[in-house]
Amino acid sequence: MNKSFSRNITLLRKEKNLSQKQAAQELGISQALLSHYEKGIRECSLDFVCKIADYYDVSADFLLGRNYDRNISEEDASKASALKPSGVTPGGRLQMNTLNVIYRTLGKIGRRKLTRNVSELLMLTQYRILRAIYPESVGEEMLFSVDGAHYQGYTASAIIKLFSDIEAQCAAIASSEIETMPKSVSTERFLDDFPEDAASALNVITHAETIINKIK
Repeated sequence: MNKSFSRNITLLRKEKNLSQKQAAQELGISQALLSHYEKGIRECSLDFVCKIADYYDVSADFLLGRNYDRNISEEDASKASALKPSGVTPGGRLQMNTLNVIYRTLGKIGRRKLTRNVSELLMLTQYRILRAIYPESVGEEMLFSVDGAHYQGYTASAIIKLFSDIEAQCAAIASSEIETMPKSVSTERFLDDFPEDAASALNVITHAETIINKIK
C-alpha cells in the first residue's frame, strides 16, 4: 500500500482522538494489524480500503493520495466553486492549511524579519501567477501598474534573493541552538504537532517531491 494511505489513516484516527485499540475494534480487526497498516508494513485488501473510507467518511482517492479533497472530486469541487464564487476549492484548502503550518511554525520561531521575508516571497509568487492569469490588465486604472517588460525580471530576482535570505536566516537560527527552531521531525511528530493541517502539508510535500523526481 502506498505511503499516503498509511499516513492518512493514522492522521484521521488522531483527528478523531481515537486510540489504535478503539479504532481497530470498531473496524473489526486486531490492533496489531491496524498498526501494521498505519506503519505501511502490510498491505490491506480493497475491501478494507472501502471499509476504512466509510469509517472516516472520506473518499478512497483521498486515502490513497490521489485527491486533495476528502469527500469530493476536483471536478465536482470546480463545479461547486463555479456555483458559489466564495467557495474554496480542494487545491485552495490544501494551500491554506499548509500556510497555517508555515505561519504557526514561524510564530514559534519568533523572528519578525524571517516572517516578513516569507510573506514577501509568497506575495511575489502569487503576484506572478496573477500576472500570468490576467496578462492584459496593465495600465492606468487597470489591475497592474508595472509593465510587462520589467515585472518578470524584477520579481524573479527578488524571489531568488528572498529564498536565499530565508535559507540563510533559518541556518543561522538553527546553528545558534535556539529552542524554538524546529529540528529534524518525523512524520509521526508532524501529525502530532499539526493534527488539523498536517494532511495538507504532507500532500504538498508528496506532490512537490513527485514533481522534483520527474525533473531530476
